Parts: sequence; structure tokens; C-alpha cells
Amino acid sequence: MQTFGTEAMSPIQAKALKVEKGRDITAVVKDNLCMGCGTCASLCPFSAIDLVKDNRKSSFVAIINRKRCTKCGICFAVCPGRAVDVPQLSEEFLPDTMPDVYLGGFLNCYLGHATNHKIRYQRSTGGMVTEILLYALENAIIDGALVVRMPADGKLTPQPYIARCSEDILASAKSLYCPVPANLALKEILKTPGRYAVVGIPCHLHGIRKAELLNKKLRRRIVLHLGLFCAWGTPFNGTDFVLDKLGIKRSYVKSVAYRGEGFPGGFIVELVNGNKIRLGMYEGWDRNLSAFKVNRCLYCHDKSAELADISFADAWLPEITATDTIGTNVSITRTRLAEDILKQMKEFGRITLTFLEKEKYLKSIYFCRWKKIDISGRIKFAQLFGIKIPLLGRSTFPTPSVRCLLDAAVQYLQMLLSSRKALWWLLKLSSRLIDAADEANLYHISPTKKELSGE
Repeated sequence: MQTFGTEAMSPIQAKALKVEKGRDITAVVKDNLCMGCGTCASLCPFSAIDLVKDNRKSSFVAIINRKRCTKCGICFAVCPGRAVDVPQLSEEFLPDTMPDVYLGGFLNCYLGHATNHKIRYQRSTGGMVTEILLYALENAIIDGALVVRMPADGKLTPQPYIARCSEDILASAKSLYCPVPANLALKEILKTPGRYAVVGIPCHLHGIRKAELLNKKLRRRIVLHLGLFCAWGTPFNGTDFVLDKLGIKRSYVKSVAYRGEGFPGGFIVELVNGNKIRLGMYEGWDRNLSAFKVNRCLYCHDKSAELADISFADAWLPEITATDTIGTNVSITRTRLAEDILKQMKEFGRITLTFLEKEKYLKSIYFCRWKKIDISGRIKFAQLFGIKIPLLGRSTFPTPSVRCLLDAAVQYLQMLLSSRKALWWLLKLSSRLIDAADEANLYHISPTKKELSGE
């Protein structure tokens, strides 16, 4: 038996994730596949891994303390950056779902929002995640929730923590378009008995599910997984780019909110003098932050948080975007517990909830195609230029079309420009050119203003 924290790991469990003694996450970092999620640091039995900010990568990376490391292989096994088999994990954890190429296994799709106006307006798009956490805590479904906050200290560094009261949940951040080491808080879940919810983007849930496959204690204690749709992760220099375009010095910034204050919300900078500067969602994200990507995200094929109990997204539907200025969520259920919680909350008047046809919703989410189809072009480019890519298990992708290869070329060019501040002027120019091409339907890389407004 191989030791794993305070519990033993059976040979069957070890085989399930191919735990190999002598392997560690050093190679993952070297191959630029570390996404800084924090899973390895929390699951290391000997606390031999630290997550540190890497200024060159403008993200978090895992660093091993060789004096403590025993080369047990656990960190390498649970790392979602080097390998993830979403179909296998879905079969293990979500056996009752119906498979779908774009959404993964699911039960139902819904439109809804929190009925509490303040929560609906101030949180990200409808406030469903916040309201569910509050309900689960109040009704003893959970004892705490893994969430993240952005301290108002000017450092703009997300802080994961376990929320154990309503105030802690309300203090958690809205959507964060910067590196988030959420899974560092798994360490507290392993140390402290109780029932927990976790909130994360797809890569966080990939790491959590892989860890649960190995660790029975973690699997028992995490009873609710809430997933957030994600196109890709944005390095810290994406925020710096926006501040640079606004002419704001970093030393003047107290805090940044990437979403909130209605739908679709926007980029809000609070200065140390109390003033606030706002950019709309389209300007803040599509023409600024979206050019910055964490390398590993180019090879992620999970847009909809396929391993969550419930996944949440913006409702980019014409009838919603044309009239809704407060916020509405799309919620995708994948477990019976998720279905029960949503129906109970609707009965108690905590949320609105209406059924949404899958086909109708899929027409509105361009980035599901970007993840599932266009990824083939990025993988082909990586193979041509000898770039390391992750192992994706049983997931399969079509032969890349010319369009997919063109998209891949644009992505790699943007990453090259975004990684060097001296080239940011070219990035600003290319952003305007792509915007013009989008509007003219010459090259469609993201929703146009017209599509976002539902016109």
C-alpha cells in the first residue's frame, strides 16, 4: 500500500491514475503545462510543493522543495495540466448523465437567477452560484465552501479560502479573469472534517476529480461541485495591459472587479483615492483581456465545466441580451443532487427557474466550438513546432480545417505579442483589425457587438 496523506491508497486506485514513483510536476512546469491550480500543493503528503508567482509567465507555477520531496508520484498523478481524461472521469462521477459533444454529460438545462435583487445585480450574471452556496449552508447541505476573494490591497492576487458563514460567501469574488490557485484550499478540506462545496472553472474541477479518485476522504467531504464556464485563463499581465491602455499606474489601483453590477457587467478599477473607472464587458474582455492566454488553456477541451454537479454560464440568448440588464444564468445539471437543490430553491422562492432546450442554447455559445472543434488546429500547430501538449485520454477531435489552422495562427501570434510588453502596441493594432474583420464577417473569432446586444 502506498501512503497518501492520512489514508492508504490501494493498488487499484494507484492504477486508475497511473501513479508512478519518481515522477513529479517539474516536467509539467518545464513543458509550460502548469496552470497554477494548486492541486499538487494541497495533495502532496509532505507539503513539499509551493505555488509561487512567476513574473516571466505572469502566472502561478508549482515549485518543489527537494529536501521534503520523496518522489511518491502523487503530484504528477493528480496534475490536470499534464493529463486529464474527461470522459473517464465523467463516467466515474456522473454516471446518470446523457452525453453531448459540446456540453459533456448532463441532465437538464435551465434559465434562472437569484430572486434577491442585490445578489443578482452585484454578483456575476444572475447570482445563482452565490445563492446556491447560501442555501446549501443555511440548510446544512454543506459546512463550508471553497471560494476565492480578491483582497483590496492593490496586489491583485486572488486568495482561495473556505467560507463557513454567509458573510464569508458574500465576500467571495465575482468572476476573476486572472490566475486563480483555488485548489490550494483543498488542504483545509483534507484537514478539517465536514461537508464542502467547491467552486471552480473546468481545470480546477479536473484537478479535484482526479484527487477524489485517489483520496477517499476528499471524495466523501466534497458533496457539491459548482462549475463555471470558461473560455481560457488570463495571465496577470492581461490586467496590466488594460490598466496600461487606461493610463493607470499599478500603484494607484486598490482593487479590480472583472464582472458585476448588472449584465453583462464590465471591468471596474477602484483607485486608492476612491474613484472608479469602468469598461464595458465587450471592451474590457473581447478587445483587451481576451488576447492574453495561459499556454495550457490552448489545449483545454472543456468549456462547460463537464465534471461539475451544476455548471453555470452567461445567458447569451438574443431574448435575454436584448432586455436583461441585471443578469440571468444558464444552469446545467449533471447529478440528481443538483436537480433536487435547484427545485427546492425554486419552491422556496430563492431562484427563478425555467427549462431551456439544449439546441437553443448551443446556438448561442461560440466558444464551445472553439474548445471542441477549433482545438484540432492548435494541437496540429503544437505538433508541427514541437510544443508539448497534454494527454487528453479518450477525447477525440476532427481533422483540422483551414479555418481551425487560421484560428490557431491567430492565437499563437496573440500569445507572442502579449508575452512581450514592448510589442503591446502591435497587439492593440491587431485588436482593432480583428474587431473590423469580426464586424464585416471576414473572420469570426468572437461574438460581435451586434450579437452580444441581441440585435
